[in-house]
Amino acid sequence: MDEMARRGLLVTRWTGYLVGWVAVGLLVFGSVTLEPSAHPSPGDLGVRLAVRLSPWWFLLTAIVVSALVHRGRRAGSAGQVSVEPNTPAPTHLAAPRGSGVRLVPRDRIRVLAADGDYVRVVHDSGEELVRRRLRDLEDELDPAQFQRVHRSTIVRIEAIVAVLRPGSREPAVELDDGTVWRVSSSYRDALAARLGTPV
Repeated sequence: MDEMARRGLLVTRWTGYLVGWVAVGLLVFGSVTLEPSAHPSPGDLGVRLAVRLSPWWFLLTAIVVSALVHRGRRAGSAGQVSVEPNTPAPTHLAAPRGSGVRLVPRDRIRVLAADGDYVRVVHDSGEELVRRRLRDLEDELDPAQFQRVHRSTIVRIEAIVAVLRPGSREPAVELDDGTVWRVSSSYRDALAARLGTPV
């Protein structure tokens, strides 16, 4: 939820609290009566609405408002996430290798394929095994550059050079490195929309 929406929600909630409290105050601590008007004007009914509230109501109102303000500040501080403004997205994917870590530039990744408890990351210089879930890695990728084609495969869109067996029960895509990857029926429509051709 962005800042404007959160503030609007707080204003709406506090307005409801205030209206409800005024109604309770009138029922418990005050009275509403009709009294004769001192200087009735033409067309006036000759009565006016008189609202009387006990001093206790004003004291309790101050306490309630203070409590709501304090609660709103606590909720606001609890909902804030410490994020540096304009923090750039990560440029590399860390792949542990032996006693070190191989850093794979994300703009060189071509395919991510689930492989048991790992994800096989195919890039321009080879491939790495990363012990992570494919779904988590997908959330870190630029959706404008990658497309899931199978529940276990994500490919870089610009690397696709051909669609094999379009319209069949087992279509596939060929990448510019010569590898072929199966396309499942669950993702063929989304892929066709991205490529602008039937799959």
